[in-house]
Amino acid sequence: MFEVGIKGKDKQGRPLFVVYYGSWDLRRVVLAGQGPKLQRYLSRAMESASQFVRAVNASNEAKNITQVLFVLDGNGYNLKQHACVQCKLQIAIYTNKLTKINSIPKQVFLSM
Repeated sequence: MFEVGIKGKDKQGRPLFVVYYGSWDLRRVVLAGQGPKLQRYLSRAMESASQFVRAVNASNEAKNITQVLFVLDGNGYNLKQHACVQCKLQIAIYTNKLTKINSIPKQVFLSM
């Protein structure tokens, strides 16, 4: 239903994590009240990408990989399907959570 996953590597050996966003029926999921479940699914998918990097780094043959490239494939994207008010709200909530997770705390800047 929501296809995501590691689909190869770039020239530097960084994994490509592809999200086929255009094929998702986001509106149906959100209107069915499954927005929080989708957020958990996306969080788990991102954790899977992190686990993949840790596993590659643990192997003896690999270089030290510290990055994953995220590719959003919008093939099939439809504004009517993906840009409803409720969909935008769910996207904003999830993006806000990601921003909080990946932001540097203000205390770091104050202590410099």
